[in-house]
Amino acid sequence: TNLAIETPTGVFVSPTGKSTATGAQNDPLDLQTALSSSTSPANPGDTIWLEQGVYKGSFTASISGSSGFPISIKPLPGKRAILDSYQSGINDAALRVDGQWLNIYNIEAASSDTNRGSINEASPNVSAKSGIAVFGANNNIYNCLSYDNIGGGIDFWKTATNSTLHGNIIYNNGYSAQGRGHSHG
Repeated sequence: TNLAIETPTGVFVSPTGKSTATGAQNDPLDLQTALSSSTSPANPGDTIWLEQGVYKGSFTASISGSSGFPISIKPLPGKRAILDSYQSGINDAALRVDGQWLNIYNIEAASSDTNRGSINEASPNVSAKSGIAVFGANNNIYNCLSYDNIGGGIDFWKTATNSTLHGNIIYNNGYSAQGRGHSHG
């Protein structure tokens, strides 16, 4: 049997991508530009391909697909895309999903911050440093890894109606303060 290998088409992003790029494979965008409803060239039914590497920062997916034509977000085949939310002054999830009709596959959401034993609980939104936070409706999170986050592994809010989590692996999340563990998977 002759199996053809399909060349990925869609919007391409890279850890070193630029906001002024075209989103072509040889001219990748930065991740936040590709995920923003005001700047992304992605349309319903498109795929946003993440090149291998570590994407530093907190990212918000405000783009939306449509019923029957979701936007897919995933690493290139055989590659790892790690969203690392650890940055001084940033207090949000590695990936916040505000848009609708998104299918997110095989992304790793983590924090390289190793200080998880002296968190000030009075600090606002300390639990917001989660791996993935889903707020938008009609979204699907498939086979993602969420680990080493100060907040929860995956936050799934009541506004995320008609959304699913499937096949995700969530571990080693949370922090210690006032004599006990906080946050959750």
